[in-house]
Amino acid sequence: MVYTKGEWKADVRVGVVAVYPDNEITRGYLPCIPDRKVCIFYKEGRAEYKPDGNFKQWNVDEGDIADANLIAAAPDMYEALELVDRAWVGDGVDMARAVDAVLLAKSKAERRT
Repeated sequence: MVYTKGEWKADVRVGVVAVYPDNEITRGYLPCIPDRKVCIFYKEGRAEYKPDGNFKQWNVDEGDIADANLIAAAPDMYEALELVDRAWVGDGVDMARAVDAVLLAKSKAERRT
C-alpha cells in the first residue's frame, strides 16, 4: 500500500483544521493553507460576528476536529493492524505488542495521547 509515510498531525488553528505529515512542521512551513499539496485534510471554520456586525471569533466544527484526529491516526491504525495480522499468523510478533499498538492508535484517534 502506498500512502504518505510518517507521523501525521492534526492541527487546529484560528478558523482552520488540517492534517499533514509531521515533517512539514519541522521544515518551517505553514501547512494550514488549502493550496499546499502537503495537506491530507483541510477544513475551514466559520466566522462569528457580534450583534453590531463586528468580527467576534472563528469557530471550527467539533466534528471536523474529530475527523482530523481520526485521519491523523490512520497510519498508526494501519501499522497496528499489520502487527495484529503478523501476530495472528505467527510471524514473530507477540499479540500483546500488537494489541498495545492498536490501543495507542485508538487513543491518538480519540486525541488522548
